[in-house]
Amino acid sequence: MTSSHRERLASPARLPIFAPVTALSFAAYARTVAPGVCGTDTGELILAAWTGGVAHPPGFPLYVLSGWLVSHGLPLGSVALRLNLFSAACMAAGAGLLARLIRATLATGDAADASELSPQALDLVAIGAGLAFSFSLVPWSWATVSEVYALNVVLMSAMLLCGFRAPAAAPAGDRHAVAVAVLCGAGVANHLLLTLVVGGAIGLWWLLSWRRLAGRPWREIGLRLARLGAVATFTAAILYGALPLLARSGSPVNWGNPITLERLWWHISGKQYQVYLLADGWGGLRSAFAYAASLLPRALPIPGVLLAVCGIHWRLRRGGAAGRAQLAAFAAMAAVDFLLAMLYEIQFDRSAYYLPLVSFAAICYAWGITWVVGGAARLGRHGRILALLLAAVVVPAMLVVTGWRGNDRSAYRVHEMFARDALAVLPEGGLLLTGEWELYSPLLYLQRVEGLRPDATVIDILLWQNRPWYLDQQRAAHPALLTGAEREADRFLETLRAFERGEVSPGDRTIAHRYSRLWRAMLGDLRRRSVPVRVTGDVLGHLASFGVDAQREAAPVGVLIDPWPAPSANRAAELLRVREVAWSAPLARPWPDDDPVEHVRAHYARMAVANALYANGLRHAAAPPGSSRPAELEAAARAFARDALALAPETAWPPALQPLLAPPGR
Repeated sequence: MTSSHRERLASPARLPIFAPVTALSFAAYARTVAPGVCGTDTGELILAAWTGGVAHPPGFPLYVLSGWLVSHGLPLGSVALRLNLFSAACMAAGAGLLARLIRATLATGDAADASELSPQALDLVAIGAGLAFSFSLVPWSWATVSEVYALNVVLMSAMLLCGFRAPAAAPAGDRHAVAVAVLCGAGVANHLLLTLVVGGAIGLWWLLSWRRLAGRPWREIGLRLARLGAVATFTAAILYGALPLLARSGSPVNWGNPITLERLWWHISGKQYQVYLLADGWGGLRSAFAYAASLLPRALPIPGVLLAVCGIHWRLRRGGAAGRAQLAAFAAMAAVDFLLAMLYEIQFDRSAYYLPLVSFAAICYAWGITWVVGGAARLGRHGRILALLLAAVVVPAMLVVTGWRGNDRSAYRVHEMFARDALAVLPEGGLLLTGEWELYSPLLYLQRVEGLRPDATVIDILLWQNRPWYLDQQRAAHPALLTGAEREADRFLETLRAFERGEVSPGDRTIAHRYSRLWRAMLGDLRRRSVPVRVTGDVLGHLASFGVDAQREAAPVGVLIDPWPAPSANRAAELLRVREVAWSAPLARPWPDDDPVEHVRAHYARMAVANALYANGLRHAAAPPGSSRPAELEAAARAFARDALALAPETAWPPALQPLLAPPGR
């Protein structure tokens, strides 16, 4: 290869790269974006962004501040739609920047010598790889909902692009290196762990390039990294310093109430919310490996995987010192990211932890196209062009075709309807107790942003059990809630605060004893005052584990349970009405790649069985004069039984349900 050809390969891109990748990605994302609130943390994050509050640890101040600007500055549709579109824009821009990074790696010194493709052909490779990333399962699924991960992708891609552009011989004040430090600090204020994974990869690249390629002494390298680390720390500190201000904003979402330095550190470090790694032992790791084995093949089709493997081989054999150093840095990022995803225990957003790994796969995919097509000299010029178009276009097209249905959330109303169904069976001025985050999070949005049912009080029992600040906030917002249990609440809060300070061990029985007494006093007082209470099924088991029996009289009411139902002369009509007006979640359409939706489906299926068996039991029980006719009760029971079968056809339901699934008269 001549020196002039090497210069052309290493020169800036001849074709636009960022714009077409970003535009095509955003077009697909905007067409499939969710119109409203979705599952997991979306309801809480939208509320925090809209009201300027403090989200769950570590607070995500960058997302909250950015989301506040977008939600208040973009007069388009609902608040949820605005922030969903914000995610789409961020993910699309992240894919465009990743394509720019890929083009830069293809023009690296020795790697350019190994390529027989023209600069324009390499531009097409980068565009194809960027689109393969944006249309793969993991990025697409997080580009259509309000979450922090899309913003993290654009920061991650910008960090990698600037980091690998920072020349080895430049001083510590090089603009690319400083940009990486600022972006790293901002990323830490958005998602700490994923940012540190990417930052570590860039740090490894700098170490290899500054030491091995440029021969810089260790002392100089250490000083340069220390100065850049100080810039990153300062940027993160500025953003996290906004949390105490947000905590005093009066927002209804104020996790941890971080108004002091101690509480701020607790919130950033996740002191109260730490997940013990390997808490589930080897069983948890086996489950994580099984999840990865099912996810990763869907994230990149077989041709893409084969090309990625070829790309790694090419980089090792013909990439030269700089190419192998890049591969080492990217591979380290992917390996650490994979380990982090293995240890992360929350299933509903575990796939987001594979985003750096999917980025690495897209980079290797581009390398593989370059090697396979560029090395196929026997194809001739026109044959290489055809092979290049096939490799760069077919895989993204396959991803669009196979992934459109699973990622199309344009009609996604599952969690919103779940929340509306719950509120529909909650009487006016009622109290809803739940441990279902997939219900509580969308209710936060619907009640506090959309203004739906402001009369209802909704309590998350798991936060109630473990977080003193949550009890304080609910007590201030709903003074009548603890009218008859003030003393028990004070004593429980005293013990809980001592536990928070580390003065009481987790196994201390005093906590459980006072927690049990609080519930007994609170529920007894609510029942005496005839306050309507509804619960989700998990609450009954939670209370029973602390010796509080609320199951004896409980009866299902749609998606909720009435712990002490009032006598009714027309229970069948009520059950049929519930099925008509409070059983509307659109769960018939399959969402195979959405774990939160599957969780909601399972909840509806369990409640369908409970309603069916309850109606059937009423049909066989002795009924007073004027009560529901057996035929109406049978119709209600059969309707719910059919729903259970439709929602979970492969589940082994109780034998008592089988007669209700048979044709009438058998």
